[in-house]
Amino acid sequence: MKHGRPGTAQRTAKPAQRWPRGRAVRRAFTLLELMIAMAIFLLVVVALVGFSREVTKSWGRLQTEQARFQDLMALDRALDGILTNIVSFVWRDEDGQPQPAFLGESDQLTAACLRGCDDPHDGSLRFVGLAVDDHRLLAVYQHRPFLVWGEPSDMSRTSVLAEGVAEVRFSYAKGLEEGEIEWREQWDNDEDGFPVAIMVQVFWADGRQESWMRRISGDGYRERWGKWEPQSIGKQPQT
Repeated sequence: MKHGRPGTAQRTAKPAQRWPRGRAVRRAFTLLELMIAMAIFLLVVVALVGFSREVTKSWGRLQTEQARFQDLMALDRALDGILTNIVSFVWRDEDGQPQPAFLGESDQLTAACLRGCDDPHDGSLRFVGLAVDDHRLLAVYQHRPFLVWGEPSDMSRTSVLAEGVAEVRFSYAKGLEEGEIEWREQWDNDEDGFPVAIMVQVFWADGRQESWMRRISGDGYRERWGKWEPQSIGKQPQT
């Protein structure tokens, strides 16, 4: 047994520490690496939030356009059913004088029109008035002509054709010679007879504008844009 020098502590050699083979050495992340990872994560989150907002806005615009399209289709069906079925009709006024039940102004229209009849006692002739009131395009239906616009009868029925309407303009086509037409903002029944077509321009409160033009049923004496004279009763056609 060997002893060391007197006054000195015995030193023992420690074996060298070895890491097991096949296992990687784990090292903690530095502060710089954590900051870079957080920055990348925040960029990804911001991109996802912006993308989701754009998708939400696009979906909202799509739903708005779809609702507008459905409203336009409903208005188109209503105007087409009214304008294409307008016919001439004569009614006596309060003084007993015969007057056509047609009033063509630039901002309102009243006329007689045909409609589908479910009850034979109800009849197929209706009188309709079109005008804008409180940003709504209204159609007022009743069984008798409008003697005074704005004073519908007790049996009248009002239908809202469109909302958010700032203004409506009506134009009336007068048939001329050689198949030509002339558009007028107001219609004179005494001089112009009966229009061959009507144009409706709807100006929306949000700045949009839509137009409809329909040829009306008329009085049966017009063929296309021209006019033909029927044969008198009792006159035999020439052979």
